[in-house]
Amino acid sequence: MGDFSRKIFFTLLGKVFRNKPKSVPLEVSKNAKILIFRYDKIGDMVVSLPSFEFLKEKFHDSEIWVLASPINFFLLENYPYVDHFVVLHKGIFKKIKTLLQLRKVKFDFIINYVFYRTTKAGLWANLINPKAIKVNMGHNTRNEIYSKLFNVLYPISLRGKIPMSELLCQYICWLFGFPYDKEISKSYFINVPPESLETARRFISTVPGSRKILINISARRKWSSENYKRLVSLIIQDFKDLGIIFVAHPSDYETLDEIVQNFNNNVFAFKSGKDFLDAIALVSLVDLVFTPDTSIVHFANAFGKPIAMMYYEKDSYLNEWIPNKSKFICFVSGCSNNYNDISPEDAFEGIKALLE
Repeated sequence: MGDFSRKIFFTLLGKVFRNKPKSVPLEVSKNAKILIFRYDKIGDMVVSLPSFEFLKEKFHDSEIWVLASPINFFLLENYPYVDHFVVLHKGIFKKIKTLLQLRKVKFDFIINYVFYRTTKAGLWANLINPKAIKVNMGHNTRNEIYSKLFNVLYPISLRGKIPMSELLCQYICWLFGFPYDKEISKSYFINVPPESLETARRFISTVPGSRKILINISARRKWSSENYKRLVSLIIQDFKDLGIIFVAHPSDYETLDEIVQNFNNNVFAFKSGKDFLDAIALVSLVDLVFTPDTSIVHFANAFGKPIAMMYYEKDSYLNEWIPNKSKFICFVSGCSNNYNDISPEDAFEGIKALLE
C-alpha cells in the first residue's frame, strides 16, 4: 500500500472508529480489564514476562488478559501474573470465534506489544472494543495515521536502543505514571513443570564434568556442522571439567547425530522431542549457553545464565534482542542466510572468556 492510499485508508478508519487522543498517565479504576496483544513468537513472550508481572503487582485488583499465539501460549499456563489468556489461531472461523469471545469481556484498555503489522493490531483492538483505550508504539512518520486506530502512541525514541524487556517495562511505566527501575525488567517468572525439571536433572546427571555447556544448533540461520565439531574439539582440549550437551529441534536431529557421533562419550545429545519445556528446564540447569539467535537466548537470560550467541548484523533493532540480565558475548555475522563467517576459534575465545 502506497503512502497516499494508506492515508486515505486510515482517514476512512478514523471516521468509522472515532478514536480520540488520551493523555498519560492513564487512570485505572478498580477491577479494570486490560488486554495485551502478544500473538507472535516464543522469545517475544519471554521478554514480555517482567512487564506482565509489574502490571499485575501494580493493579492486583484488575484482570490482566493476553492474546497469545499457538506457539507461545504455553508460557502463560499456570502463570500467576496473567489472569486469562486466549490463543489467536489461524483460520477465519477460529478468528471470528476469538473476536466474539473477547468482545464479551468489554476491556477498558488494549495494549499492543506486537510492533509490526500495526494495522492488524489496530483493527483487532477496535473490533474487540471500540470504547477501550487503545495503546501502541509510535512511528517516525506514521503517527498521524496510527492515531486513527489508537488513543495513545508511545514515543519511539527508545526503539533499538535498549533490550525489549526494558522497553516494555518503560512502556507500562510511562503509560500509567510509575517511576521506572531497571530491576523491574529482570524479574522473569517461568513456570517449568516439575516433571520437565526431573527429566532434565536425570539427563544432566549422566553427563560428566563439574560444569555444563548447552549448545543449541537450531535456528533460522545455521552454523555448519563442521564449525560445531571444531568448536567442540577446542572446548575438549582446554576444559576437561566441562560437560558438553547439544540440543536441537527434531528437524535438525540428523545434523545433531552427525556432530555428536564424532566424539564418543565426551559429547551428549538431549532430544526432548516435541516437549520444549524439557529443553527449557535443561537451560535452567547448565552453566553456559551457546546458541544462534533464537528463543533459547531469552530463556538463558531469564535464568541468568551466561550466553555466547550469534546474531546477524542487519537484524532490525538488534539491541532490542540482547540479554538484559545475563553476562553475554555477541558474535555478529555479515551473512544474510547463515553464520559461517563466524569462526569456531572466535566462538571458543568468547566461551572461554565467559567461563573464566
